[in-house]
Parts: sequence; C-alpha cells; structure tokens
Amino acid sequence: MTDQIKKLRKLRGLSQADLAAMLGIDVANYNRLENQKTELTLSRMKQIGEALRCEPIELIADFGRTRPVSVRRYLEAGSWLKSNEWPDADWYQILVPDDLDLRGRDLHGAEARGPSMNKVYPEGSVIVYADAPGSNDESMINSHVVVERIRIDGQVEITVKKLVRDEDGKHWLMPESTDPRHQQPLQVDHPENHTVNILGPVRYSLLRNN
Repeated sequence: MTDQIKKLRKLRGLSQADLAAMLGIDVANYNRLENQKTELTLSRMKQIGEALRCEPIELIADFGRTRPVSVRRYLEAGSWLKSNEWPDADWYQILVPDDLDLRGRDLHGAEARGPSMNKVYPEGSVIVYADAPGSNDESMINSHVVVERIRIDGQVEITVKKLVRDEDGKHWLMPESTDPRHQQPLQVDHPENHTVNILGPVRYSLLRNN
C-alpha cells in the first residue's frame, strides 16, 4: 500500500514535505508512515486520498502504469474568447493509462461544456487529447478531434467534433448533438471568415464527479 501512495504522490509532483503539510503532520511522521513504520488507519487513508485527489481504494491497488494529465481549460461550441484557459489555481490533474503508443506525445485535458457533442460527451466530461500527429494523418479520419477556430478579430473557439471525409475528399467536422443549434457540419478545407486548426485526437474521456 505504501508503495502505491509513494507512486501516486510522485505522479502528483508532490514531495514528502508537501504531502505532510497537506495532512497537517510533520515530515518525519509522514516518512515513518510511507516507510511502513506507522500504522495507516482508515481515517488517514481518507485524508491521503483527498490530498492526492483519488479514492482510498487507489491507495491499495495498483491499476497499472498511469500518467498524469493537467486539465487546464474548457471546450464549448459558440464560446469565442481570446483564451479559454483557466488561471493556474483552477488547474487539476487526472490519471490516464500510460499508453506506449502515446509516449513522447503531450496529452492535454479539458472539460466539455454545452450540448454541442452531448451524444458522446455529456457536459462536464473530461476530454484528454494528444497533439495532432500531422495535418494529413489518416488516423484521425472518423475520429473525435479537438478543434480550434480563429476568427479574423482574433477571437478563438475550441470544441470537439468528429472528423470525416466525404466522397469528394473534403473534410468535415461533424457535431453529435441533440440540440438543433449544434447540428450543422463545419468544413475544414475552406472555412469562411476563420481559420481551422485540428489540435489533436481524443484519446480518453471520463465524467468528473464534483
């Protein structure tokens, strides 16, 4: 169990002193706990779980190799701003599988807002996407991708859509929404009055429990 606590602590980027301060104990007492010289009670497990933003069961079982991803922004169709990235204090981390195919590629996390993709990603879902492997990469066709649209005035919208290619070879971004306001396909190749950048394919998604 203490090996798993140490692993999760390091994944969160915390030192023993950091976690000790969060638990309200001195670092010497925490060191004894992590080195199995102090009994780990259920109440202490709950405290550690809260500090590490995980369920107490995760302190007991190793669910395989994981990597942390920072959730730094939201995705919302129709929200045009200079930036939709949150202040640093609002960022939080989640753990995703350490996929061998994704090693060496940055992963980014964002929360879905609004109904523009609610058939796939209900509001509040956390979407994890990788950097785009290349603008002409065939692997993204028929996949969900995170998309940035930039207007002439510099305002930016970031959302998620399904990337498809029609019989004429044109690329389209398809919403999957129950809301009639968000059911219009968007053309990638020749958009009007804005630039379209595909930031990368969605690799994981989960619902955040508030």
